Amino acid sequence: MTEWMTPEKLSELTGLSEKSLANLRSEYRRFPFYRLNGSRAPLYKREEIDAIIEASRIEVRP
Repeated sequence: MTEWMTPEKLSELTGLSEKSLANLRSEYRRFPFYRLNGSRAPLYKREEIDAIIEASRIEVRP
């Protein structure tokens, strides 16, 4: 089952403000989003967000 995230939840997870997320959406950058059933409210798929965060991982030396 798909877990959907609101901008508020994504903001908490990433530390980005909801305004920053809105700016990224307007530029179609960073995080893919959905508008279900004609709704104006954006939603994010948790598994896609997790994959983006994991792909951003930078290895460090011990």
